[in-house]
Order: sequence, then C-alpha cells, then structure tokens
Amino acid sequence: MNTTKNFVEGRIPAIDTLRVVAIAVLVMFHHAMIYVPDWGFHYKVETEWVFLQNLMVVTSPWRMGLLWLISGIALSFMITKISIPYALLKRTSQLLFPLLIGVLLIVPPQLYIEMSQASEMPLSYSEFTYALFFQQGETFRNFTAGIWPSIDVNHLWFLRSLWQYSLLAILISPLLATTIGKRILAAIAKKIWLILLAIFVLALFIQEAFSGDLVRESYGLVWFFVGFSLGRYINFWNQISEHVKVLISLAVLSLIAVQIGFLFVWKSENPNEFIKVIAEFGYILNRAVVPIAIVATVYKWFNHAKPQITRLNTLVFPLYIIHQSVSIVVAFLLSSYAPEIPLFQHFLLSTLFVLMLCFSILIAIERSNVLRPAFGMPVSLRSQRLEQCVQAFTFCCSVPIGLEILF
Repeated sequence: MNTTKNFVEGRIPAIDTLRVVAIAVLVMFHHAMIYVPDWGFHYKVETEWVFLQNLMVVTSPWRMGLLWLISGIALSFMITKISIPYALLKRTSQLLFPLLIGVLLIVPPQLYIEMSQASEMPLSYSEFTYALFFQQGETFRNFTAGIWPSIDVNHLWFLRSLWQYSLLAILISPLLATTIGKRILAAIAKKIWLILLAIFVLALFIQEAFSGDLVRESYGLVWFFVGFSLGRYINFWNQISEHVKVLISLAVLSLIAVQIGFLFVWKSENPNEFIKVIAEFGYILNRAVVPIAIVATVYKWFNHAKPQITRLNTLVFPLYIIHQSVSIVVAFLLSSYAPEIPLFQHFLLSTLFVLMLCFSILIAIERSNVLRPAFGMPVSLRSQRLEQCVQAFTFCCSVPIGLEILF
C-alpha cells in the first residue's frame, strides 16, 4: 500500500474482509429474526428462545453502521478513478437495477408469506403474483405501503438509501477535492477522538429527535459520510490503528452496558434510573464506537489480500439481495410441510437449506452474464461495446424506479 501525501493509493485489503464480515452478520441476524420471540418480522416461527434476543442485541445497535461506513469508504476510492457523470451512471446501474429486480422478483414471496401468516392471503402464489402487478384491490388493503402500490423494498431499503447518499456524495466530491477541502479533511482525519465525539453527539441527537425509519436512515447517513470523506486519508487509518486497543476496550464496555440495559431496563417494568442512564449512554456509545473499532481491528491485524476473501467479496452483493427471501421461504415451507418437526431441528434444517440454496443461487448468478447485472455483478464480455450496451440498458431500466425514489 503506497501513499501520496495525505492519501492512500491502491486497494485496502481490509475493506474486502470487512464487507464479507458485515454481510455475514446481517444474513445471520435476518435468519435469526424468524425465530427470536417478541420481535416483529415478515414471517415468524413461534419460539421461547429469549437467549436469541441477548445474542442479537450484541450486533443490533451497530451492524448497519459498519455496512454504511464500509460503503462510504469504498465509494471514496471508486470515484477517484472515473469522471463524475460516469460515476453517477455507474452507481445508478449498479444499485437501482438490482433494486428493481429485487422489488419485482425477490421481495414478493416475503409479502405473500407475510399475508399468509396473517390469514389475509386466499390466493395461490400465481394468483397472488397476477393480483400484485395487475389487479390491485381489497386483497392488499392492509399492505399498501411501498415505492409502488403494495410493492415495498423490505430488506433492500439499504440499496435505495445507498443510491441516494451516493448521488449526494458524488455531486459534492469536487468540493471535498479542493485544496481547502483536502486540508480540512486531512486535519480532521488526525483527530480520531474528535471524530468519535462528533459521531456520538450526532447519534444521540438522532435517537432523541427522530423516530421510525428516519433513525436508521440518519444514522446510516452519518456513517456513510464519515467513510466517504475520511476513508482515503492515511491519517485516518494511522489513527485507528494506533488507538485500536482503546477502541476495542470502549466497544467491549459499550456492549456490556447494552446487555445490562437489555436485561435490567428494556425488559423491566420499573427500571432503576441510574442503570437506565448507563444503559442509554452505553447504547449510543456502542453505535458510535463499534463500527470504527471493528474497522480498526481488521485493518491492524488482517489487512492482507487473501484469494478466498477476494472470491467471497464478489458474492456479497447478490447474497445480500437474495438472503432474506431465501430464509423466509425455507422456514415457511418447512413449517407448512413438516409442522410437527421440533423447533431446534426446524432451525438446524432451515439454516442448512438456506446455506445450500444461497450457495447454489450464487453460483448460478456468477456463471450467467444475463443474471450478473441483475444482482450487482459486472458482466464479463469479450466486446467492450457490448458491455457498454448492457450498462446503458440497465441504466434505462433503472430510471423509473430512480424517479419514484427521488420524487
């Protein structure tokens, strides 16, 4: 890894590792959501596995923050190699075409299963599909939210927001690339504790001032722009590497505070006020520190290129798109065709089938130039002109959903 003045030049292998880790955590979290008690999801298998809540609380505050931070860093490196117009075109094709395919083909099974469990689905799946696209009516009266009538993004909300934030970041990138902009960011990159304090204050403000989806969207925006604005500065990487042990210590303390809060505050009818303050402070600290602590850890000790990670890194995007639908469909079919199966066996079998099915689908996507652009993977064609035609086609297909998102 070479540096020129303030900037990192070339790839940072740790980013590939971090991307794999972030998606793996997300996939496991969503699969566990099917079985965890009391927490709403598109499909539920009734259990009393409260221990799952304790395990999932470990990742719940920060898992999306890590993904946003990595995404911002990755974009900061990407736009240094291409023009702004091409960056806008490429990012739109790369994110919105898979989102379009996702909301039309990948997400609908989740809606069908959700409505079936709510006893609001009198149709077969083929009849449901026809009604969803061509015959909106009373069937979907309680399921009208979405970017189009009854068609929502579900877990693909991240792609929608990532595209919006990417447009903004690309458009302001010339401002950040000015001499003054570089000097300011280079100076900020040296102040890791100032950065963390700013993130903490913003996370606290977001938690107190906003509600619902606006909390996750705003929290993601903060982490995305931290990664985008500072990710190429060598000072940033030097700082987190130098202070990695302190960052890990703060992360562990915040995780302990979150567990205390979960056990003695959020699950208690009459929580102790002092413990409540500690828990709330720990929760915000967790959201502010853990993503950078994880990035610092991987950068410090695992910043080495590995063929296995490189291969897995190419598959995380399509895995992100398909994983939730695969988990929900598998769990639903197991419950439908083997209703007497013990819960633990249900969990083990569904996990095994999800892994096998995701692996098979990913291999099929990887080997097909027809499927690759639909799942965010670049096509590999002999003709550059043909590749340009594919990109133009995916961009044109993405325009309607892009306009719907913006307006």
